[in-house]
Amino acid sequence: MDLNFLKDNFKTAIDHEKNFIHKSKHWNNFFNEKNLNNFLVDENLINFRKDQRLSKGLDDSHNMTNKIKLEDYLNEFSDDFLIKNLASKNIGNSNHNYKILNLFYDYGELCHLEYFKKFEKKLSNNSIICEIGAGYGNLARIIKNNFKVKIILIDLPQANLLQSYYLMSFFPNYRFYLYKDYLKENCLSKESIDKNDFFILPPNLKINDQIKIDFFINTKSLMEMDYQMVKYYFNIIQKNITKNGFFFNLNKYTHFKSSNWKNSIWDFPYDKNWDVISSEPMKKQPQLHALLTKREYENFNNNILSHLQKLKDSHGKTYSKKSNYFKQKLQHKIKRVIYLILRKVTNTILNKKYLKKIIIFLQSVYQSKF
Repeated sequence: MDLNFLKDNFKTAIDHEKNFIHKSKHWNNFFNEKNLNNFLVDENLINFRKDQRLSKGLDDSHNMTNKIKLEDYLNEFSDDFLIKNLASKNIGNSNHNYKILNLFYDYGELCHLEYFKKFEKKLSNNSIICEIGAGYGNLARIIKNNFKVKIILIDLPQANLLQSYYLMSFFPNYRFYLYKDYLKENCLSKESIDKNDFFILPPNLKINDQIKIDFFINTKSLMEMDYQMVKYYFNIIQKNITKNGFFFNLNKYTHFKSSNWKNSIWDFPYDKNWDVISSEPMKKQPQLHALLTKREYENFNNNILSHLQKLKDSHGKTYSKKSNYFKQKLQHKIKRVIYLILRKVTNTILNKKYLKKIIIFLQSVYQSKF
């Protein structure tokens, strides 16, 4: 792989970044002028997941990285599904993962598999998928591993660079369309869609009206954006989706962090032309809600606008104030700490080494009394 080619593409996107819609306060914490040069160092790019050298904010591998819990998580998937979809290579050299059958897994990887299972049955070959805010590209890897589809990733230039490196490492024989390719036509064309497999582009791209996208995805990034950006991306989705196309939206019920706008999922600017296919909290991450909708114009079973009102009625009071939001967050963290302490104590007691010592101690006490 030509790293200089990827870096040159990245530098061009950065030079044009002033033309893009502005970054939210959240992403200014991760992608800014102070760390810009870090993305131009080959060693950093090759090791971008090692201690989250470049992937901080995009990479959940370090969260809840406890081997026993991850093994429990693994049991929720069939062996065949894991063999097909776990990463065969540790691209980015993450040091927060484990191996099973020479395949790599971590907490973030298993979350992506869980997300994929939520909408897998609605995907089909020969369709166009667009993921907005694609992290370092792992969910796109899983989708491409299962379906013959075209995949468009829209993200900030730093994320685009990591996505390009990561996905090219897994799919060296596929054709990639990057920002410098886009500049040649200043509009993503039907001809380019036909000729390429992956399209990795920054915001403010133009898409030819002939191109209709079958499936949009956003996981955990709309909640981090300012409302201006949320409206911008919803405009892309609702303008470019096919009739009967799908949108998988996985975000927090409400998010206050580094945003002037209180991001609540029931306030997202859906228009009236969506039917709700499924709507439920995530089991492992109950603060997140998975909402799968289908583009419809009549014969609704569960229209999105009435459904969003129901979500607001059932969850709005809990997250109505910042204090309530952070109270919920604190309660979740306290429960998590108590759970980890109890499990550590249990594991220690059940450890054969310590159990033997306890038995010897009890025997000595028993013998001394009798």
